[in-house]
Amino acid sequence: MTCPNHGWQFDVTDGKCITVDRCDDGCLVDTYPVKIENGEIILSWPL
Repeated sequence: MTCPNHGWQFDVTDGKCITVDRCDDGCLVDTYPVKIENGEIILSWPL
């Protein structure tokens, strides 16, 4: 996944930054379970 603001890329499976060397484990994006059912994308996240 690529951020449209600064171009950093993140691994969609764990949220870690994969393109900027100075990122540490504190530089994560949230990830959520996703599945496809009957051609629809189902995303689950806590409310």
